[in-house]
Amino acid sequence: HLKNFRIGLRRSAELANPNILHVYDAGEVDGVAEAASGGKLKAGLPWQVTELCSGGSVDEIKRPFRWSELKGILVGLLDGLAHMHSRGIVHGALAPEHILLNGPKDERTGIKLAGMRLGTYVDGMVLEEDWAALGTGLHYMAPEQLRRDWRNVGPASDLYALGCLAWHLACNRRPFRGLREKHLVDAQLDRSLPTLDPTGPVPEGLEEWLDRLTRKAPAKRFQRAADAAWALIRLGDVARDLPVTQADALVVALDDSPRAFVQHESGQFDMNAIRRELERNEPDVAFSTEPELTQAELTVFQGTLSPDVPPVPATWQEKVEYRYERPRGSGLGLFALMRQPMLDREVERTLLWEAFRDVVQNRSGRLVVLSGRAGIGKTHVARWLCERAHELGAATVLKATHARTESPGTSVRRMFTTHLRAGRLDREGVFERVKTYLFERGVRQIDEVEALTDLVSPDVRADASTRRVSGVEERHSTVRRFFRLLTLERPLIVWLEDAHWGNDALGLAYSVMENQRYSPMPVLFVLTPRDETIAERPVERALIQEILKLEGTMEIAVGPLPRPYQQDLLQRVLGLEESLATQVCERTSGNPQLAVEVVGDWVQRGVLDPTVQGFELAPGEQLVLPDDLHAVWMRRVERVLMGLPPEASSFLEAAAILGLEVDEEEWAQVTDHPDGFYFPYFLEKGGKAFFPHNARIRAKLAERLLDFRLAEETDTGWAFSHGMIRESLIRWARDTGRYEQHHRAAAAMLRVKMRITGDHLWERLGDHLHAAGELEEALEPMMRGVAERKSTSGVKPALSLLAVCEDTMERLNLPAKDPRWGQLWIVRAQLEFMRGNYADAEQWARRAALTASEHSWAEWREVLQEAVFRQAQIALRRSELAGAEQLLNQLKASVSE
Repeated sequence: HLKNFRIGLRRSAELANPNILHVYDAGEVDGVAEAASGGKLKAGLPWQVTELCSGGSVDEIKRPFRWSELKGILVGLLDGLAHMHSRGIVHGALAPEHILLNGPKDERTGIKLAGMRLGTYVDGMVLEEDWAALGTGLHYMAPEQLRRDWRNVGPASDLYALGCLAWHLACNRRPFRGLREKHLVDAQLDRSLPTLDPTGPVPEGLEEWLDRLTRKAPAKRFQRAADAAWALIRLGDVARDLPVTQADALVVALDDSPRAFVQHESGQFDMNAIRRELERNEPDVAFSTEPELTQAELTVFQGTLSPDVPPVPATWQEKVEYRYERPRGSGLGLFALMRQPMLDREVERTLLWEAFRDVVQNRSGRLVVLSGRAGIGKTHVARWLCERAHELGAATVLKATHARTESPGTSVRRMFTTHLRAGRLDREGVFERVKTYLFERGVRQIDEVEALTDLVSPDVRADASTRRVSGVEERHSTVRRFFRLLTLERPLIVWLEDAHWGNDALGLAYSVMENQRYSPMPVLFVLTPRDETIAERPVERALIQEILKLEGTMEIAVGPLPRPYQQDLLQRVLGLEESLATQVCERTSGNPQLAVEVVGDWVQRGVLDPTVQGFELAPGEQLVLPDDLHAVWMRRVERVLMGLPPEASSFLEAAAILGLEVDEEEWAQVTDHPDGFYFPYFLEKGGKAFFPHNARIRAKLAERLLDFRLAEETDTGWAFSHGMIRESLIRWARDTGRYEQHHRAAAAMLRVKMRITGDHLWERLGDHLHAAGELEEALEPMMRGVAERKSTSGVKPALSLLAVCEDTMERLNLPAKDPRWGQLWIVRAQLEFMRGNYADAEQWARRAALTASEHSWAEWREVLQEAVFRQAQIALRRSELAGAEQLLNQLKASVSE
């Protein structure tokens, strides 16, 4: 129960919507409160303070609902759900008792959605076997929730519940009244809603709308709350509604309720804008079918998905921004969890919105680079666009976050894995998941299933001839076809965060944008590189420069937050007293992240005192700002570690060494048995902890990281919420002298994991050995990783890793007679040949052959044979048939010996 409470609290703190219950503060009962209550409150128990809803709940309204009331409730609920879903949160327990009503004297008016059950798309999916424990929730719960099919739980699950709830309110009784527990579950799984029997007039088409919401297959329902709201609004009103017989709580709440879809910034629809869009009646622009488009891309995705996607407002500025303020002196318990609102950035947001509108109207691609230094607010601006577009039902959003130490292609594969909900699946499981996903969308070509499977879970063990995606061009073509499928439903936004680490993703963006000439599709790329890092990354810098030369691309510079808005952030939003806010504003120079982290550090250390003017520094505290963001992050990490055993810091460093995304099973292995010895037992037992003491430390670390918004939950564990947190922890590991030992533990884990699972993780293994200083041991897995990288990411990334191998061999001072030099030259020749650089390929093959001819042992003989073969291959490509024949005869003679 405590865990579920904290999950719900974390999610509530992320939300700010007029139709969602506000949580003002939270904490734990202390000894003083326990004593003051006479023991009724127990120390350590959690508490939270929410807004008052004095009107009770919709469940308490027993009279029939007028259509105007029902419509008002549904529009408000859909608005709140759209806000939740745009932030990756599923309610999971929609029911009348969770719809609260504000009274006339409450701080806010209207209806309020409360009682979240799931929290995220994947949390809390272990439902009770005792169906009675779920109470009335069974009357509204989606089939996929009841089946515990968490991979299919998402926004459509809440919309199913809304459909059952709407039927209940329209008919003044539950859909499957009289059924209980197992029989009720069976009805939800297999039976359609009963015929609609409303207690009053309802518009024509309501029953069809309810049917669309409550179809058993999630893919056949409305996919977004905005889609359902748009269809509901178009049903219209009734000629004669039921009379108002009494001014009860519902009447009062709805009469004073803000029309969320029309008035506030996080709402859905501006009806004037919608009417203008309908009057324009612009036809859709057909997809281009120029000859340059591959045949596969021309023929695969012929069907169209046709949800009622609402029109996109012409400008985000037509909305009245909605923000709420907590009472003075409250909110410290939620500070680490709160999502900071968007302040200013009007120019940046306008340019981004115009680019997105251009994508929607012209059905063609655009790309925007948000440039600026770390902490300046690029991520905040990009997230705003993604969440706003999702909330409106205007776009499908994909996000790839990059990290310095990850191999090329990792972030893009993770992006598709997340979208397809394919985490923790082996290759066969990924194939079935992809097959279901594509079949539901009308794509039944097995070739496409195999190609997308190769993209998500590349089979590096397979021969190149058996793979559907065997090179960078094939991979990019597969991505373009998948993007095209997604855009048949609605436009696409692809956010490449920390793009300065992602040359593979940058290459993909270049490919999609370059193909807009022949095959336009409505996709907007948003790139957020760091200025100070991209300056040190010549490859990525050159790629971004080449991208910005393409048509439809632009750069938006994100500068410091203007002084008045920084002051507003510190004083009105964060609650600081005016003079203290002014001092922080002056010292942080328009860097909002630094300002927020400084205040967050004070909150965690408990050095802010509430006053009627706002929070002040406690007596004796000095306003000392950290030197840089690394110091800020490490202060927060120190708060995470407070009160935990000494080994907790080492555990956290080990997590950072594993990657941006932390697999709980791998983390447990490297911290419990860094030698890797017991990993087979670990896998056989389904990932159960070896040492309960260590498991408790890891669980507490993960909980605090999530509470402090330093991490986000994933299918396989959790991920650092910002690359700079991980970089700071790695820097800390170096300072503590544990950096190399963590990499050795990770390498030991990977060796055993590869042997047991058959997975090919050579590049990861080589990276960890190399970082551990085990250069000799790292060479073989790194060389094998070159082949992996060629298969999954293409030739250029493979050449980059090969250069690291060459540098390692030089650092080892390998003698000229070492056959590994010849093997490296052969691989270089092969890669250059694949690039079409035949002169370079021939040069490396000849060098290998010449050196091999000077040595007689077996390893060099194999190098010689491979070198001769490569030279013959080049001669054939150049149509030098006589030379090729001579080389092949030489090869034949060598093999026969």
